[in-house]
Amino acid sequence: MQKLNTVSRVAREPLVRFLLLGALLFLAFEFIAPAEETMTPGLTITINEADIEQMRERFEAVWTRPPDNDETDRLIDARIREEIFVREALLLSLDQDDTIIRQRLYQKMEFLLQSVAEIREPGEDEVRAYFERNKAQYSTGPQYAFQQVYLGQAGDADPNPGELLVMLNDGADYSLAGQSSLLPGALELSTEREITARFGEGFAGSLAQLPTGDWVGPVTSGYGLHLVRITHRKEPVAPELKSVRPQVIADWRRDDLEASMTDMFKALAEKYTIEVDAPEAAQ
Repeated sequence: MQKLNTVSRVAREPLVRFLLLGALLFLAFEFIAPAEETMTPGLTITINEADIEQMRERFEAVWTRPPDNDETDRLIDARIREEIFVREALLLSLDQDDTIIRQRLYQKMEFLLQSVAEIREPGEDEVRAYFERNKAQYSTGPQYAFQQVYLGQAGDADPNPGELLVMLNDGADYSLAGQSSLLPGALELSTEREITARFGEGFAGSLAQLPTGDWVGPVTSGYGLHLVRITHRKEPVAPELKSVRPQVIADWRRDDLEASMTDMFKALAEKYTIEVDAPEAAQ
């Protein structure tokens, strides 16, 4: 067990990942590129058994059956046609300053870096530390159940509806008060996100400052002014790690991948002298 832990710890070191990246780049250059002679401009085009098998596999993946002999011949002809066109395009330097080709090369390099970065797996201590640092984002958040009376848009509504507040707190029927709208007069326990989806930005955050059981206001929403009565509230609940472990690990992997990609990019960038000729600021 100690040996496994040591191997796991070594595999997490950034230097090890950089060495793995170097090995992958070496293999890509020494083996993949030379083997694909069909991608090098020249006068000999070789379609080997591996190429044909790959074409047949792609055909079968689409059509759920292997190609017959005639279809295989057509696949080979199409590959030769593609190869001739690609080589002629390279001879004409059509690949230079081509945004689409540059983007494709960028994506391939990014994929290669990701394949190295994704080798890393979190240890238990790392998972727990990540959870503790980000515990708030796994909280259920506060929930509110409330009733509301819509007073109208901010410019048209009475900003001091004291008399109506007194009547509501004395037991008046809130459903008969205020202006009509498509907003719900009452809402069961809902999260801040759900409330925001109904009432717009800012309204849900204001509910945290309101008492429970009394009509108060006005409270501003994305639609105007409201009188509000909180009928029930549920405070945020901080979950235990075991209940959110899969999400915590997924989030850790995402953040670690981003950090690893940044580190490896910086390591690659150290080889280059970067000069930026920015235009002078307009006077």
